[in-house]
Amino acid sequence: MKHTVCIEDTTEQGETPSPEQLLFEQYDQLDRERFVNLLLEGINTCLSEPQRRRLLKYYFEGQTQEEIAQSENVAHQNVAESLWRAKENLRKFFKKAML
Repeated sequence: MKHTVCIEDTTEQGETPSPEQLLFEQYDQLDRERFVNLLLEGINTCLSEPQRRRLLKYYFEGQTQEEIAQSENVAHQNVAESLWRAKENLRKFFKKAML
């Protein structure tokens, strides 16, 4: 099962976006770029190697916690706790970054 985020298109097929929609899309793109840059910075600076590796496997490669545990020969609980701590570390990082 993949763990992804879905971003829906707000215009009907064949509909020309309004100038306001185009402006909002430009701002949304800047927000997404800033978010991605912050996320990468957080992943690289706030996470331990196991947290980083497991987060990438889970969210970007779509592996389950059980698959990660089996591939690393560790208990499922270790992976679950590592992912929880990684998310907490990133949450704290984002909170500081948004001040």
